[in-house]
Amino acid sequence: MYGADRLAVAVYIGTISVSSALLTVLAVLVWRRPSLQRAGSHPPPPVAAVVTTATFLVALALGVLLPAVNYAGLLLLLATGPVERRLLTRSAGATG
Repeated sequence: MYGADRLAVAVYIGTISVSSALLTVLAVLVWRRPSLQRAGSHPPPPVAAVVTTATFLVALALGVLLPAVNYAGLLLLLATGPVERRLLTRSAGATG
């Protein structure tokens, strides 16, 4: 119905990006405030949330700026797992 119109791509990926960004903010707030955590729990840093939000924003930019890419920019999300692992192992190596 809407196809790959730039506005449709912007609204679709933009909505997902905003949702992901708000969830990332919540994850960071819980991670930084022990009073919001369950007793005895130590949540890991919200690396996954930050990487996913950043990837959504890159997909949004690509999808809107390059009409040939449109929704295919979301395929970048397939790379979030390897990027998260690399960041976590790098931070673990730096601290340990």
